[in-house]
Order: sequence, then structure tokens, then C-alpha cells
Amino acid sequence: MRPCWWLTRVRGRSRAPTLRDGQLALTTSLRSASSVRRGDLAAGPWPLAPPGPRADSASVAARRGDTGWGPLYRAGAVAAAAAVLLYVVGFVVAFAAPTAATSGGAALLQDVTDHRTVYIVRQLVWLLPSLLLMVVFLALVIAVRGHGRALAAVAGMVAVSSWAISFAWPTTGDGSLAMVVLSDRYAAATTDAARASYVAGAELLSALNNVPAAIGVLETLGILLVAVVMLRGTFGRGLAMLGVVTGAVGIVSEILRPVMGAAYAGYGVLLFVWLTWVAAALWRLADRAFVEPAAGEVVGVTA
Repeated sequence: MRPCWWLTRVRGRSRAPTLRDGQLALTTSLRSASSVRRGDLAAGPWPLAPPGPRADSASVAARRGDTGWGPLYRAGAVAAAAAVLLYVVGFVVAFAAPTAATSGGAALLQDVTDHRTVYIVRQLVWLLPSLLLMVVFLALVIAVRGHGRALAAVAGMVAVSSWAISFAWPTTGDGSLAMVVLSDRYAAATTDAARASYVAGAELLSALNNVPAAIGVLETLGILLVAVVMLRGTFGRGLAMLGVVTGAVGIVSEILRPVMGAAYAGYGVLLFVWLTWVAAALWRLADRAFVEPAAGEVVGVTA
């Protein structure tokens, strides 16, 4: 019986740099245990089998060359899950911690001094997810880039940069690390004039913490833009639609934050659910980036 030659896409690594990942190579084996490596040409008496249905060109183009992005997708999945975990810890600490003062610079500084460790932990668990979400949105933009490079570039720029800028913003939504420094200096001050300057600084940080911030609107706008690109493919429509809803609700919530009160938590719940779903989706995408293409992506020819 004559061998069957199959045209398949190269996946894997080899010391012979004659082919790049994504190029075509001839092989006579399509078993799951077989892999075509760069510079390799497999041989074997495998019988002719009917080829699977052709994959549409758009889906093949969207996945072409994704092998090298597998580690980024995996990192994005882990980062999304870790961000959700930190946010949950932040909620638990906020509810379990003693009630903090909400007004009066002197009272705020004294409260930080009395609960210094808990206060620092609260600020860190709200701040660290910003670093993780930079990785998440970078992975999402890379994954959907094949469905609109221009929009994906704009969405990625807004999303990633907004979470990066949050490190320069003086407040976290639950306080400020700068308040710890002010509390230390307030406690060490020996004159009323010196204490008054630190009290004024604390009141300014408190005001910034409770007013709508452009950085919060940019973060939610980034979610919305990335989700709009996700609607075009790569991820399921349900995940993309939830992202659109989360981004839209987030924009309104950030603008109306001073008057929303406890209703602001609704946006937080949507964000947690969406990020959890994103973590699972990116993990599955990373798995697909490391395996051979599906049967629909090959064409069988006889030798």
C-alpha cells in the first residue's frame, strides 16, 4: 500500500532551522504522538484516510503563529485568577477590619496609626491587581489581534496603560499608602503647626479617594474596548458580551461613584465573574496553542 502524504502545519522546535512554525511540511503520519519538527520529514506506511472538513480561512489565520504566545496566555490566566483572589481578600479584610474613620484629617491619621499593619495590607491588596491586570489585558489583545489589529491596538493601549497609571495615582479607592507616611510624621510632630500640615494632607487624600477619577473611567473603558474586539472571535460570545456589560456598567459606576454607595459593589461583582471566566478561557487557549492543528486544518494527498 502506498503511503499517504499529508500537508500539515509545522509545530514544535528543532535544531534544524529550515522551517518556521506555521509553515507547511509534508508528512506521512498524522497520529497524535507524531509531530513535524523544523527540518523533519516523517516517513511511514500509513494508509490513506479521508481528510476532515476544511477549517475556514479566517479561523486558521486567527490561530496561525499562536504557538509562541502560549506562555503569555498561561500567564494571563494565572494573573486573572490571582487578581480575583486579591480582590476577594481585600473585601474580606475590609469587612473584618475595625471600622475606620471616614472624615477629619486628624482622626484618619490616628486610625492609620492604630491599625497600621491592617491598613497597609488593605492598600496592597487593592493596588497589586493593577500589575496582574496589565498582563491579563496584554494576553487578551494578543489573542484577538487577528480580528481587527487597529481596534485591538487602541483597546490594548487604553487597557494596559490605564492599569499601569494606577500605580502613580495617590489613592486606591480604600485609602492611600501615602497616608501611612503622613500618620508617622503626624505622630512624630511636636508643634501644632506641623500637625496641621499633615492633617491637611490627609484630608486632601481623603477627598481624592471619594471623587470620580479619570483613571477609573479609563480602566473600565479599556475593559469595554477589549470586549468589543472579543466579540469578533477567538473567545466565546458569552464571555465577550459579559465584558461589554462589565465595561459599560463600570464606566457609569466610576462616574457616579460618590452617589452610588453600596450599589457600586455591583460593578465589582461583574468584574470578578468576568475575570474568572477570562482566566478559564485563556488557560484553554494556552492549551490549544501547544497542540497540533485540528484535522480540519490539513489536506491529504497521495504520493
